[in-house]
Amino acid sequence: MQQHERGQEQEEARVAVEETVHGIKKEENKEWMLPASIVFAAIVIAAAFIYASGSNGTPPVNQPENAAVTAPPVTDKDVIVGDPNAPMTIIEYGDFQCPGCVSFFAVGEGLVRQQLVETGKAKFVFRPFPIVDQIVGKGTESVDSSLALLCARDQGKFWEMHDGLYAAEAKDEEAVARAGSGSSEGNGNLNKALFMQIAKESGADAKVFAACYDARTPAGELSEIVADARTAGVQGTPTLFVDGVLFDLDSRQYPTWQSAIDYIEQFAK
Repeated sequence: MQQHERGQEQEEARVAVEETVHGIKKEENKEWMLPASIVFAAIVIAAAFIYASGSNGTPPVNQPENAAVTAPPVTDKDVIVGDPNAPMTIIEYGDFQCPGCVSFFAVGEGLVRQQLVETGKAKFVFRPFPIVDQIVGKGTESVDSSLALLCARDQGKFWEMHDGLYAAEAKDEEAVARAGSGSSEGNGNLNKALFMQIAKESGADAKVFAACYDARTPAGELSEIVADARTAGVQGTPTLFVDGVLFDLDSRQYPTWQSAIDYIEQFAK
């Protein structure tokens, strides 16, 4: 498949992340309690804000070093970035409402592409893992945006939807942080109107996309993705697998996305 290049949406998300970090640092004496402000104050920390099942942003229990967990193999339903025959395979499970996933999109994913994909060392795959809905206890934005992604994929617009959703969430989290109140999770910003806008701008057939989304056509497939991911040991987002092995994004060992990607690169052939 053709390599998906870093687009304007990803660059805008990176800028939004950086601006939010700087804005929060200026206001560091304020006792902000909103999730977005806390998240972006440590946006460079790789795993500080993994969303985990059954918790409120707490990293999941670390997998043993020799844990026998492997990611489901890449199939023809996955949309690969890079050379399909690249020796290393990196799979991300993410949620479009997850602040850590927004951070990875804006910073970490770019590093993966530059250091590993563009050099032919690895291929990259993204799979939706909606989890924030159940953590915040309201709304269905995580599931809805995951369905929108799969509907867009069916028209060859997977990465356009992926990038558009994360860019929108990055801007929303920036706005919430600057306002100093509220939350970007479960606030309704990831909705059908946005999905339709991204689909139209990507060149997808709007009627076909709407029919797919309204009928929740990929719901069964999404359930299978989630079930397979849980079996493989996925407990939160973002979660990375490197050549099928669960990669522990421990912020104590990898304080920045750069340090995590540099470590992964050591094993690239």
